[in-house]
Amino acid sequence: GTNPVQVGLGVQLAATNANFTQGSTQTTGRATDLMIQGDGFFVTTKGNEQLYTRAGAFTFDNTGTLVTPTGNRVQGYALDATGTATGGLIDVTLDFSALTPPVPPGVNLTSYNIGSDGKLRGIFDDGVQRDMAQIAIADFNNPMGLEKVGETSYRESANSGAAQLGVAGQGRLGTLVGGALEMSNVDLAAEFTNLILAQRGFQASSRVITTSDQVLEDLVNIKR
Repeated sequence: GTNPVQVGLGVQLAATNANFTQGSTQTTGRATDLMIQGDGFFVTTKGNEQLYTRAGAFTFDNTGTLVTPTGNRVQGYALDATGTATGGLIDVTLDFSALTPPVPPGVNLTSYNIGSDGKLRGIFDDGVQRDMAQIAIADFNNPMGLEKVGETSYRESANSGAAQLGVAGQGRLGTLVGGALEMSNVDLAAEFTNLILAQRGFQASSRVITTSDQVLEDLVNIKR
């Protein structure tokens, strides 16, 4: 049965969806700041847990490991002699002791940069540039299904599907913009407009209830 007096079902939250549309670019000039232009997420690890984020404000810690502001380690791939990503995920570091081919003894790293393909390129004092690692990018069939864990990070869930790992520019994965960060994709002007509309809508609804109460009160007074 139904309640003949009830009109509607009240108010309830239907769903909360994350907004992964592309944000604007802010140039920072820092070599370790990265922005994904297109689809994809950076892969990081916190302890033994694999997390995903689009926030690319990275830096190298005291061990030479590329990390997020909260210390999560950025993941990537080792490169073979042809510069092709190979093997499983590893921490992206400035350690060049295991490069193929090996760096000659006495040669030291002087600087580095990260290209649009996600490759960490070291510049050595022998004048040679060597690719040291390539940053991994992940994508999901349903990014909206990712579970929020805070600090701009997400974890894989049954709703998101399994992570599809690759590198920048591969398949539908986006490319990387070095020395830049992705800004918020929230339009403050539009959000303030929506807030005003919601406030006015609430006021209008309240006025309808008040008017209905006054009409009923006048009806009762007429009977009296």
